[in-house]
Amino acid sequence: MKKTVSHPVVSTESVDASPNSCKVVATVTKIFAPDTTQKNSPCAKLPCTAMLKIKELKNCGAGASGMIDLTSEVEVNFAFTLAPSDPANQKSTTPLPGLKTGDSILASIFIFPAPGDKIHYTIYSYQLIKN
Repeated sequence: MKKTVSHPVVSTESVDASPNSCKVVATVTKIFAPDTTQKNSPCAKLPCTAMLKIKELKNCGAGASGMIDLTSEVEVNFAFTLAPSDPANQKSTTPLPGLKTGDSILASIFIFPAPGDKIHYTIYSYQLIKN
């Protein structure tokens, strides 16, 4: 029998942001297919990239202000995939419920410089928001 894990739905009141990150409220607008070129990664079998529409910028830590465009969608990498986390084989400290298009989340987006004056966005943990 498969054990189900309860994933709490949160309010958006917690607004502290770590350095090089921004705490945001966002909606998943598109989920990309798994990247089969990443042979030794869960991202070869599970989706790890999505487009997000940032609805609200709660706070940014040092080194991150002005790095998120609120007028367009941003492509974000989910370090632990967009699939629900497996409690028996979890590397994240918070169980993740998995995401689908249309879900709203509260998350810290970590911002990293990328070649060609681009920016790479990564989410390590998120919480679902009640719509």
